[in-house]
Amino acid sequence: MVGPVNRLRSLLRDYFTPKEAFIKSSTRASTKDTTRKAKSACRYCRRLPPSERFIWAMVTLIISLIGLVAIELAIVLVTGAADEAILFVICSLVGALDSRFLEAKG
Repeated sequence: MVGPVNRLRSLLRDYFTPKEAFIKSSTRASTKDTTRKAKSACRYCRRLPPSERFIWAMVTLIISLIGLVAIELAIVLVTGAADEAILFVICSLVGALDSRFLEAKG
């Protein structure tokens, strides 16, 4: 049985794995042909998944965001007022997640 953390890890790994990856490899000029510039050749490369550190960092960010939203919801239900410090941390986590999703996918 697959746990929710492993399911989240596999979803993140699939999302951040590029669909196509091309590597430019330049051919060296040979001794016979020194007057012309060497042509750069593109060859197809396999899909490279993101590192495990990146995946675990994303999982940690998402789990901490869910936990803080639950804590903030409990505080609002009990006291009737929002805690500004927790709201600030929630906004920071949302910004960190947003930037990671935009950076790594683009």
